[in-house]
Amino acid sequence: MRTISSTFLLLLIACDQDKGVTVFNTPPDAEIVSHSDGSEVFEGYAVEFRAALSDVNHDTEQLTARWKVNGEEVCPFLPPEENGESVCVTDINAGDEEILVEVRDPENASGSDMVSLSITPTQAPTAEIVSPVETGIYYSDYLITFEGKISDAEDDVSELLYTWESTIDGELALGEDVESDGSVLGFLNLSEGQHAITLRVEDTTGKSTTTSTTVTVGGPNTAPSCEITSPQTGIAVPQGTIVDFMGVVSDPDIANSDLMIEWTSDKMEDVLGSSEANTAGEVLFSFGDLSVERHTISMSVTDEKGAECTDFISVTVGTPPSVTIDSPTTETYNEGDSLTFSATVSDNEDQPNEVGLVWSLSDGTILSEESATSDGQAQFILSDLPFGEHIVTLNATDTDGLTASDLVNFTINSLPTAPSLSVTPENPTTVNDLTANATGSTDADGGTVTYTYEWVYGSQSVSGATLSSSYTTKDETWTVTATPNDGTTDGPSSSMDVLIGNSAPTDAVVTISSSDLYNDSTLTCSATATDLDNDSLNVTYEWSTGETSDSITLDGSLYPTDTVTCTATLSDGTDSISGTESVVLENRVPSIDSVVLSPDAANGLTESIQCIATASDLDGETPSFSYEWTVEGTVQAETTDTFTGPFVKGESVVCSVTPSDNGGSGSVSSASLTVGNLAPTDAVVTISSSDLHNDSTLTCSATATDLDNDSLNVTYEWSTGETSDSITLDGSLNPTETITCTATLSDGTDSISGSESVTLENRAPVVSNISITADGQLSNGATLTCSASVVDDDGEAPSLNYTWTLPDGTEIEGASYVIDGMNDGDEIICTAS
Repeated sequence: MRTISSTFLLLLIACDQDKGVTVFNTPPDAEIVSHSDGSEVFEGYAVEFRAALSDVNHDTEQLTARWKVNGEEVCPFLPPEENGESVCVTDINAGDEEILVEVRDPENASGSDMVSLSITPTQAPTAEIVSPVETGIYYSDYLITFEGKISDAEDDVSELLYTWESTIDGELALGEDVESDGSVLGFLNLSEGQHAITLRVEDTTGKSTTTSTTVTVGGPNTAPSCEITSPQTGIAVPQGTIVDFMGVVSDPDIANSDLMIEWTSDKMEDVLGSSEANTAGEVLFSFGDLSVERHTISMSVTDEKGAECTDFISVTVGTPPSVTIDSPTTETYNEGDSLTFSATVSDNEDQPNEVGLVWSLSDGTILSEESATSDGQAQFILSDLPFGEHIVTLNATDTDGLTASDLVNFTINSLPTAPSLSVTPENPTTVNDLTANATGSTDADGGTVTYTYEWVYGSQSVSGATLSSSYTTKDETWTVTATPNDGTTDGPSSSMDVLIGNSAPTDAVVTISSSDLYNDSTLTCSATATDLDNDSLNVTYEWSTGETSDSITLDGSLYPTDTVTCTATLSDGTDSISGTESVVLENRVPSIDSVVLSPDAANGLTESIQCIATASDLDGETPSFSYEWTVEGTVQAETTDTFTGPFVKGESVVCSVTPSDNGGSGSVSSASLTVGNLAPTDAVVTISSSDLHNDSTLTCSATATDLDNDSLNVTYEWSTGETSDSITLDGSLNPTETITCTATLSDGTDSISGSESVTLENRAPVVSNISITADGQLSNGATLTCSASVVDDDGEAPSLNYTWTLPDGTEIEGASYVIDGMNDGDEIICTAS
């Protein structure tokens, strides 16, 4: 907010006895003219501020002014310029919002002006290194390109300052020119080593930015090395053969894959082609269009700086011989068979008998080196080849060293050996299926051996490893034969005999029957079984109670839930089978004989009721009891035989008893009672009155305790004969007589009575109108007579007594008194009662 103020620094007052004069100094004035409130100023830049100075009683050149930013002086007191303006140039930073100019005149009077600025933050410049890059390859003997991009949001790029520095070579002399787009470019050699390259840029406000990268500078560039490793120099290949040229290359400065590799032939005008090395430096180049003649093949390798390496080999291209194996063919033969080996041979340049032949097995064993006849036929016979799979190769080589080959594969089969034979089960019966199992046959040439089986008894013959029991009968002898086969032919067989034995009884079923299952029941055991040989079966029994007959009667010594088991054994005379059956004795639940409650009557004072039950159990067990108590049909928490009150009049209390033994619970029986009435107790009778006279009003009230909380009805009877709760005496009674109230309180069923008596009190007669008369002049010897009136509220006839009290305290009884020994002024008092 802009403010203008002034201060009176001088006040002169002149006076004498006649008059007075006052002189005032007007303070100077300052007004900031270069900026106003809210003017936008960029952070970090120098800003020129101007203010117009004026003073009504001083010349402008006599004034001085200073400037403050946020209260801090930035320009001291100085005179204005010729045009009367004060000028201050200062940097404005973030937070420097308040600009104040203060003007002062020679009399030290001052004025000021202030504006509030809007500070716009400025940004630091930006910098980017385009080259060199961290992944680049650099040499100390080659110039390195230094390229960057700089910019600033406020300054033109031409106002920016920048420098390049190396951690090894220091500040780099790369010039100061900046393109209009902010590009900077220079070229320089760096010394060998790892450099941290820094590009620093600074704007006109002093803000700067630094960016950096690391580069590794090697020594002087080294030429690559190279070698053709395959094929060997001097080889001959058939026309049209694709030759795989392989080599190795390396360069100490760059990755092997960055080398340029080119292949050429001295007999062909065009370059054969190029290839690329892998990271290990291995090179592969395949070419199949070489002309028929001798070639010098060259591999040229060039690095990125043009340094080169070359290697070469000699390759001859011609036409090879032709060879075809006619026999044997690809099939399986047996050991000892005579095999005829034959082939047809030809060559465009040589006679067939000039072509060298080598017959060999895959393991290198040479079978024959006989040459072909002039008509191109080659043949020999062998019969001693070992069993197994064979690959026979025929290699043919002409006089130029060119080769051709053919091969044939066939198998020499060996027979499997005789097997071992077993039959399961070892001791079969007519119930068993017989299974033959042949093992142990081996095949020398690794063939998979399988077996065929044949079962024979008399004229019966059955094929398969398993003979069903449906074919066999007890005491028959069957012969089984197993023959091995290796997939090509059968080998020698093995046989064995099997005797069919007795079949033991099976499927025993034991049953216990009875009309009931109690500890005094009769139980009968029976059993059946299956005999596949149709033998007659003999049955024996054994009970868990020790008896061995088929039927037993239990003697009651067992308990319900006990188990009784019958074991039956059925024998065909050779083998037997046993089976068991068990039954669990059933429980007969106990029954209630009687249920009674004790006491058989209850009221609110009864502390508890006991439920007494008796029961009987046909199984001889001692029954237990469970109890359930209900009051007015609501089940109570009590589960013992004793139910504790309180009991409420009229409620029905029921005890239900369930008898139980170890096997279950019997039927429920119950006993009940109804809680009776409690007579009222603790009667209290009270007579109340404001007084107890023979004309008083007396009120009788009564209370009593009823444990049943019944409402009580009260009746009254007075000794005077009245029957209301309140009476008024008629005055006929005398004091000290007794009045009695008898109250009877009833709950509708029972009642209680109580009485209370009071004794009538006497009311003293009331004396009034007492007077003293003298029979003459009041002097010694005169007789004084005392008289008074009396009233009795109880209706009695009262009598009066008189007492004379003399001045010395002496008291004399009587209605009259003769004055004696008195002095003037003595007082004599008569009291009537």
